[in-house]
Amino acid sequence: AEAPGPAGDAALKEAKKMLADNKVVPQEVISLIVKENNTAVIPVIDEMWVKNPTHWESLYGDIGPSAEPALIRRFPFTEGALRHCAVRVLGRVGGAEGLPLLATAAVGADPELRVLVEKSTASIRSRIGQ
Repeated sequence: AEAPGPAGDAALKEAKKMLADNKVVPQEVISLIVKENNTAVIPVIDEMWVKNPTHWESLYGDIGPSAEPALIRRFPFTEGALRHCAVRVLGRVGGAEGLPLLATAAVGADPELRVLVEKSTASIRSRIGQ
């Protein structure tokens, strides 16, 4: 489906059902929902992203700025690869609300995470005109 329509709603319903049944949700299903700008997919993709962050990172970022509140809620509970991924996605979609989290994450961070935080912070600041 190239144009927004009921396909995204049907795909979201199916994705929720598959997730509830502990089945693997195909990336194409989530991609369709994201493409149709259906933000109701955020809790679904967030749940899958926690289990496999690198697999779902790109699509989570494709949601855009509306993904930021979920990322902010999740951020304090992230560590390791999930924290790195969260920093990258925030850098891609975040706004001013994410900057304090990134500043906190930089304190005592390993060198790689510190670089990711710096890049994400610069990206957000550029986007919001700071």
